[in-house]
Amino acid sequence: MRLSRGEVTGATRYDVRLDGGASTTLTATAYTFSGLSANRGCRLEVRVQGLGRFRLKRGSRTHSAVQAAPSGHLRVAATITSLRLSWSGASGATGYQVQLNGSTKQTYDGTGRSHTFSGHNADSEYTLVVPATNCGGASAWATTKRKTKPTSLSLTTSVTPSSSETGE
Repeated sequence: MRLSRGEVTGATRYDVRLDGGASTTLTATAYTFSGLSANRGCRLEVRVQGLGRFRLKRGSRTHSAVQAAPSGHLRVAATITSLRLSWSGASGATGYQVQLNGSTKQTYDGTGRSHTFSGHNADSEYTLVVPATNCGGASAWATTKRKTKPTSLSLTTSVTPSSSETGE
């Protein structure tokens, strides 16, 4: 679950606490809680400190896991040494992980919808996977297998006449 905050004039510190647990001091304008169970309510407390006083804001929120993989088909454009993967968004997703042969290569926030894998061998097969993510976890995987293109073969020929053909 992602918490974003605005600035409060005179504030010197922002502390956040989830479900009465230990507080965390926010050093940025956003904070992501991870490892939460899907579809359960939670209580957030934000303490704003400054000028010798504090304000306490309380709220509750239910967070849900992403239910579906990125929609539409995974689209792949291949060259000899690279694969460009693109996909459509998933409802409820706040990010995507891009995996190649079981290894996470890149994590995107909700706006990322493509990734290029480069520096790979020609004519080789790769498994590409994209699960959608949010605070509740990851979706099912959208998966495809694709090969890079084979190396182009270039032949150069030359003909050298033999001495019998030149009349010598």
